[in-house]
Amino acid sequence: MSVFEGKGVVFNHKRKYILGLWEEICGKLSRTSLDNISSYKDDICEIFKEMKRLELFKVEEGEKAKHVSSNKKSLKKVKRKLATLQGEREGLEAVLEAAKKKVEEVQAKILATEDEISSYENMSLLTLEDSLRLEQKREYLEASRQDLTNYKLRLD
Repeated sequence: MSVFEGKGVVFNHKRKYILGLWEEICGKLSRTSLDNISSYKDDICEIFKEMKRLELFKVEEGEKAKHVSSNKKSLKKVKRKLATLQGEREGLEAVLEAAKKKVEEVQAKILATEDEISSYENMSLLTLEDSLRLEQKREYLEASRQDLTNYKLRLD
């Protein structure tokens, strides 16, 4: 049994009790002469106070139940949004990881090309064919550096 159901049970029993008192007072009033009715004034006022208090209790309980229901809906929305964001995060992490691997591959190719160029530069005499290959490697190196720069810009 939830808190609200328990309070509802107490409220219903109090309401029945007060209505019973009211019926009893009404019965006594109907059998009492007009001169003696003022003797019931305090009892009647007390019953009215309790009836008013119970009505306020009922309104407050209803507001709390609405508030709890609203909070549950908000919590469900937040959980759905969190799940969506988590999925997006995982997707972005996968893209980032793939980009990092691509950058590493390009860096490895650049290093290999630089090493190859260094080996050509250390030769005492270059043939025409070697010079052409060296120029092609330099162009490839420059293009690879440009690719690396582009990847880094995209990651940032």
